[in-house]
Amino acid sequence: RDQPRSHGLGDVYKRQLLLFQNISDAYKVANKSFIIVNDALNANSLPEEIIVVPTLQEAEDMIEMEEIERELEF
Repeated sequence: RDQPRSHGLGDVYKRQLLLFQNISDAYKVANKSFIIVNDALNANSLPEEIIVVPTLQEAEDMIEMEEIERELEF
């Protein structure tokens, strides 16, 4: 009998993070930062619109960079 394919924990996290896509899009439209801190998965496997960083310090750095970009109208 075939067994269902077991998904790794990273797959579970990825599916859950994809649920944030609409929120991320809404924040971007409102010129706000939306960044998720999670060190359990490879952020490169997610859409570009969802920003995932492994540490709080990197999230703070990313927010600062996005604020500078908005000020410079990038």
